[in-house]
Formats: sequence, C-alpha cells, structure tokens
Amino acid sequence: MTDYSLIIRYNHLKLITEAYLEIFFTILNIIKYLIYILIAIAIVIFIFLKVSPAFGGTPDKDALKTIENSQNFIEGKFQNIKTNYTNFRSSEKKRLSRIGSHHLKIKIH
Repeated sequence: MTDYSLIIRYNHLKLITEAYLEIFFTILNIIKYLIYILIAIAIVIFIFLKVSPAFGGTPDKDALKTIENSQNFIEGKFQNIKTNYTNFRSSEKKRLSRIGSHHLKIKIH
C-alpha cells in the first residue's frame, strides 16, 4: 500500500467515526429533552394533586361547610364510620368459597 491509500482509509474512518458520534450526541440530546419533559409532567401532576380539593387540597368555603355539617365530622376531623375494607386476598376468597360451611364445623369426640 502506498501512503496515499493509507491517508484515504484514515479519512474514511474519520468520517464514519464523526457520523457515529453525531448520531450518538443527537440521541443523547433527545433523551435529555425527554427527561426534561417527564420532570415537567411530574411537577404539574404533583401541583395538581396538592391543589385540587378532590385529591386532598384545601376545600373552598362551601365544601368546608358541607364537611363540617356531616355526621362523620367528629372532633374537628372527618372520620369514616363505615369501613369497606376486607382483609382478604382474592386467592383466600376463592379457597374459602370452595370449602363451604360444613367443613368449618368443629367435631368434639
């Protein structure tokens, strides 16, 4: 090989490397702006959840009167009187429904 062909190959590799670097930095810029957008969306959602009365924000005067006049407003706090929580996982519900009441009777000898 002559020196001229080595120079051509070097320039070719240099161009390819520069092209790959340009693509790489373009992708990094896209990722950077996506992260900025996600952070902005997270901030907007956080502010909305803090300000909105439906999600725990400060209620307006009419809503506050309604809450204070409720039967569940006891000692300055709103308390749920009826709980709808069940401490069953769905697998336990299925197992208990298959057992039936006749298996739950205790036999005394």
